Amino acid sequence: MSTMSATPQVIRPAGVLEAFFHSRTSLGVDSCVAATARYEHISGRPLDKATLYTALEEVIAKHPIMGTRLYSAAASRVPSWVRLESIDFNRIVEFRDDVDSSHLETILEEVFLHPFDLDADLPLWRLMVLPDGRLIYQNDHAMGDGLSGLSALITLLAALQKVPENPTHSGTLSLEGREIKLLPPLEEALTIPVPLSMIFKEVNQSLNPFAARKRNSIWTGNMVARAYKLGVNVRIIQLNPEEINYLVKMCRTHRTTLTGVLFVLVNSTLAYLLRRGPDPKGKQRLL
Repeated sequence: MSTMSATPQVIRPAGVLEAFFHSRTSLGVDSCVAATARYEHISGRPLDKATLYTALEEVIAKHPIMGTRLYSAAASRVPSWVRLESIDFNRIVEFRDDVDSSHLETILEEVFLHPFDLDADLPLWRLMVLPDGRLIYQNDHAMGDGLSGLSALITLLAALQKVPENPTHSGTLSLEGREIKLLPPLEEALTIPVPLSMIFKEVNQSLNPFAARKRNSIWTGNMVARAYKLGVNVRIIQLNPEEINYLVKMCRTHRTTLTGVLFVLVNSTLAYLLRRGPDPKGKQRLL
């Protein structure tokens, strides 16, 4: 098992959003982001460890953040990205021959209930390999979003096509002495001005939080039981390529993103379900 050096090499401090998601994981209110893809060899041969580990070395070279972890020094309030000395693939890649790949929703529910251990000397990503060649790539939200996982899986596909026949691999990748450069934090790479009206609104809400609320018309949710158990329910909606292309085209026409569309759909569905149910009675808004 690899161990953290006494003075880890700091690459850069975490950005505002990265630190935010790091704190959510620390508090146990966030788990991970997952992306899946199924790989098929032309011969029908199953994916083996040596082939996968060899390809992962190239993926890590092209996505340097996969060779790092977040480290919180005692004297610093903001965590920093530090380089790992080595990566033991056997600790972050799991071959699951005991599951039925057709029950992907159940498997993903298990994945989302397994948050990352921020104190472990491990990167903030992992892989689960299913019997039918499907891979579930998981990363902490501080490291990236859903598109980050898709990018890693696409890079892995290209890397797998370059792996020679019958490769050998020790299972460990050494990163000692390797220079790693990370992209800047999102808030530094993008310029997203905040409208003045939103600033006034937020300041006013902070000074007088109940000014814009009709408390008798707001549904705050059902009573929370004293004893409860957190769970995850996953439902998968499949869209064919034509539907996806049309949806992306419509998003660009209206200058929005798929994330924005999904947000509206989820909230519209939630509002519809609430109107059908016994609660909230006579309520007009959600808190």
